Amino acid sequence: MLCGYFPVASVSRDGTHTGVVVTHWVNRVPSLAIRSMLGVRAQSLVQLMASQRCWSVIRNRILGFDIYLIPRVSPSLLQISALLALEEIYMIVEQIWTGNSFRNFNYLIVCPETGEALAVDPLDYEKCLGVAKEKGWSITQVLNTHEHGDHTGGNQKVIAATGAKLLAHENAREKIEGMDVGLNAGDVVKVGNSFELLALDTPGHTMSHVCLLSQTDTPALFSGDTLFNAGAGNCHNGGHPAELYDTFVSQLSGLADETLIYPGHDYIANNLEFTLAREPDNDDAKKLLDEIHDQNLDEALVSTLAIEKDVNTFFRLRSPSVIAQLREEFSDLPDDPDPKTVFLKLRELRNSW
Repeated sequence: MLCGYFPVASVSRDGTHTGVVVTHWVNRVPSLAIRSMLGVRAQSLVQLMASQRCWSVIRNRILGFDIYLIPRVSPSLLQISALLALEEIYMIVEQIWTGNSFRNFNYLIVCPETGEALAVDPLDYEKCLGVAKEKGWSITQVLNTHEHGDHTGGNQKVIAATGAKLLAHENAREKIEGMDVGLNAGDVVKVGNSFELLALDTPGHTMSHVCLLSQTDTPALFSGDTLFNAGAGNCHNGGHPAELYDTFVSQLSGLADETLIYPGHDYIANNLEFTLAREPDNDDAKKLLDEIHDQNLDEALVSTLAIEKDVNTFFRLRSPSVIAQLREEFSDLPDDPDPKTVFLKLRELRNSW
């Protein structure tokens, strides 16, 4: 039986992986929890009995969250059915670290009831297909957050192996080969029977970029190259920084603080160093940089929007320290610069930092 709460996340440790994989069971923030400076510290222990197997609970740290996690041991359909009977589960997020020079994360978002999966930006198609096969999941859809080759390069291999439909921003039809479904703001992507994802039109990195926001008790944002841990996407190849600013202000800033952030790349260390160069007195960024030093990316830390607002310079546009440091670089900066000016100057500095 399940006592206490169902975990927000679990780390996959079973079997031999060809790549680095992290599995998150996204549901809700534990009810028996207290707020800590950087997140939620779980107070209760969980023990799961399923199909005569006891899964011991371990404790792990996910970017400010002290959460008790259940190691996944290749659960059978019977075990998944037991989980569903015990607690409502919305989705499984399988985070796949590619280990390539682009530092990509690929994702499988899975319905635990049917095993149907949506593959997000599956550049490393071999790892994505291998994980799906190992877990007994069926990839039925592929989603590209945008048109760049380091996100679309695995499309055709995955589609050839699975027959999956290809989804992307409606305006990317001439940029992404073989698109089946064009997404507009507010469109809903359904995966299996358990959950839905809302399409957000998020221009900036490119002008045909889409993010996905899960419609779950604890929301999750699959942010592609729009929002990174402690950073923002560049606008070098088909984007515009003013549009990126509008996306941050009009869409991302208003999301729930507990929203989990799943970016397209791991740049967290460099981004935190940039934050500290711009805001040397940001103690949260200092502590987080220490925490993720030499982190093992098979257990990559997962941020929340609340944490991003503390450590991500691109959300800290009214910080006196940020503005003072900017004035050292841009002597013509007004005494009281508006947030858009600060954002654009930060993006300009980050381009060459």
